[in-house]
Amino acid sequence: MMKERMMQLDEALLGSGNLRCIAPNRLYKKLSVAGIRTASLRWQGVQLTLLHSPCPTGVPVLLLHGVTYSAASVFDLAVPGYERADFSTLLQLTWRGLDTWALDFAGYGLSGPRPYPDTETINDYVAQVRAASIEIEARTGVLPVLVGWSWGAQVASRFAGHYPKSCPGLVFWSGLWGGSGMINYMREVRFPKEVRRRNTPTHAAADFRTPVAYAPEVRTAFISHALSLDPTSPTTGLRETVLNMPLHNPVNITCPVLAIHGELDPVVQIDDITDYVAALASPHKWHIRLPGADHNAQFGHDRNRLFDAIADFCITHGYKHAAILPQDAI
Repeated sequence: MMKERMMQLDEALLGSGNLRCIAPNRLYKKLSVAGIRTASLRWQGVQLTLLHSPCPTGVPVLLLHGVTYSAASVFDLAVPGYERADFSTLLQLTWRGLDTWALDFAGYGLSGPRPYPDTETINDYVAQVRAASIEIEARTGVLPVLVGWSWGAQVASRFAGHYPKSCPGLVFWSGLWGGSGMINYMREVRFPKEVRRRNTPTHAAADFRTPVAYAPEVRTAFISHALSLDPTSPTTGLRETVLNMPLHNPVNITCPVLAIHGELDPVVQIDDITDYVAALASPHKWHIRLPGADHNAQFGHDRNRLFDAIADFCITHGYKHAAILPQDAI
């Protein structure tokens, strides 16, 4: 069992290929047609991009993507034959009353690259989240609830521990910590040595491990979409996870926390997530295992259960807009 999981993670972490990226103007148009806007902010000389699916009366939330593919890849997927919003986490959460934002980390998607990516650590990602949270607060009057998926969950958890007054709530979605032998387990996983790695169809399909959990056309659509947006991606998160786990400490987290993941998720180990929840300093904490769901539960058959759980938590523990700017300023 452990050997099988090691092979799965190796396949998920390693990739090579030669792919063509979608033109940014084309992506902006596709997002705009769906009602998703973009906003830019500067961080250490780098232009970062926020995607925004607005709900002016809703609770602001900030989605943080995983280690390989950008926000527009994992949080907004259009699948032929389905309604446009069916597999869009951005649109689904907005429909449930959340003012939904998503950050492209530096070097991903629509954000610019860092000049010296070989020196990056998780702290650089945390700093980007802080910059994005401040930007969202300036536009809405309140700080967003953080919703981190996979690598984004580790970043969000570290942020919540370092800036407790700046995090009204945390959704730790399919993330890793480092309890119950997870550190030793990860030390055996191979990872790319390059600062950026080329992604492949095999790699893009790595999170679709359980065929009964999703429709095959969704997998096909994601592979095409993700590789067109992120033909290459930084390896900082992989290096940090394998070499330096644990990267965050639940003992330092005092805000409300929802830990959520699929029961069939090959990345998340149940003992690790159980230890994480038990160690949280916050008295307001919940752990949900989604039946029949894989690592990317947002693309599964029962994805509405995920969206409902995230929305219910954020509406309960987040803050509604305190100040609304003109629509053309958002």
